[in-house]
Amino acid sequence: MDLEKFFQWLSAILAAIWSFPVSTKKFIEINILEGIVDLIRDSFSMIPSRWAELVAKLLSDIVGFLKSLALYLHRGLIKGKAFSHLVELILPSTVSTAHMSYDDVLNGRTRPPAALPDLMLHLMNVVHAAEGLQFSVWALAYKKRVHSSKHNMRSWSPDNQLEAERRARVVRTAASPIDRSLAAPWEDQEGHARFSALSPDVKEEAARTVQELYDQYNLTSPFTNEHSSSHTTEMQVILATYISPRGSRCVKFSYKRKFALLLALQTTFHPDVFAALKAEADRDLRGAPFESFRQTVVRNANRDRIRFAKALGIMLLYLGILTNVFLLLSNAPRPYRALPSILYILGTSCLICACKGICVLLHNRKRRQLRPWEIFLTEEQYNDQHDPRCYPYGLTVNPKVHNQPWIVEYKKRYFLRRIFDREVCIEDPAILRFHTRLFYSSLVIGVLIAAAISVIWVFAIPSLPRNLLQPRSMDMTA
Repeated sequence: MDLEKFFQWLSAILAAIWSFPVSTKKFIEINILEGIVDLIRDSFSMIPSRWAELVAKLLSDIVGFLKSLALYLHRGLIKGKAFSHLVELILPSTVSTAHMSYDDVLNGRTRPPAALPDLMLHLMNVVHAAEGLQFSVWALAYKKRVHSSKHNMRSWSPDNQLEAERRARVVRTAASPIDRSLAAPWEDQEGHARFSALSPDVKEEAARTVQELYDQYNLTSPFTNEHSSSHTTEMQVILATYISPRGSRCVKFSYKRKFALLLALQTTFHPDVFAALKAEADRDLRGAPFESFRQTVVRNANRDRIRFAKALGIMLLYLGILTNVFLLLSNAPRPYRALPSILYILGTSCLICACKGICVLLHNRKRRQLRPWEIFLTEEQYNDQHDPRCYPYGLTVNPKVHNQPWIVEYKKRYFLRRIFDREVCIEDPAILRFHTRLFYSSLVIGVLIAAAISVIWVFAIPSLPRNLLQPRSMDMTA
């Protein structure tokens, strides 16, 4: 096919695309991109076999990028924000949900600084609403504990047996040596009981709170002192902490959800009775709280380090301009005016990365600075945050801003000390890939900007006359 005819044919099809509906446009754009790549692939049929795999991989990467570009631009044209969509594609602001979602963090499929303890600390110290996540973690751990045991699941299903039979079944379950790990919510398989460390006063207060909760909903409480066990005590503590309005970590569930839970607990302690409440808590966390967490974890430096990086980038740009002015005034040859382009590249890439919360020096070492609230963690708090079994009772939830000691202590630190805070390694591969992509994108943009500025300095600005800067000799003779 003649190359000129091919481009005429392509232009005609692209011009006709805009007369189709929206869904048809998207479909045709992607198919045209695939057709172009297929045409290019056919033209490389004479390539030696050892290069065929490399070329095929390169073309697949190209078509993937072109597909993403077409979808982003198509969305932007509909909303009238094509430029912002293009900028977001080239310089993303956070990790995509395909690589780091809320379910991945909750189920432990991410690594620090995007792990579950990091999300918990972020909700406690930034959002000040960690109750929903703590309840969701407990419900998930409780479900895994039940399903991974050898317990007969039929006895956990809802039934209409008499109350006495249900209580007898709960007592037998708690006394069974096989299922004793199910009875205590914070016990491990070696029998080190965390839940048994709670004082009797706390257990009695939880029982009274649950009784008041059932009275408030005009229901009969299934928890009695004569049939108490570690299993029923667990339910009482959870209800008194997360469900009761008087609870220290009360989660804002709807009235119908709470009523259905209390009604179901009269019959069974099966984990499925908490499924609706867990789904509601997860739905609230997937919105603004988790989006704030995703934007925080991609930053590898604190605010003061970012300010220092921005100042460094601006200083490099100014230094490049001053170097160009010096070369111009010194009547240096024109090719020498392109030397400050190195400063333009470094300054632009450093400034772009700093605007996205990335320090280039930390990225090269694959490290990040500790968050302000992580610096002042005690050893006990550090161990608790890495042990999900401590979440239901071991952590302080929803602290007041003025009661957080790290805020006052961090403000007392000197500016230079905050710039060079302690560092740790970044283990999550998705965050490392995001940093690498952002760094190379900023480097490419820096090269383009430096090339444009260098062309202006080398070709557009004329050289000064040689005798302009020479001192004039004064004629002293009359």
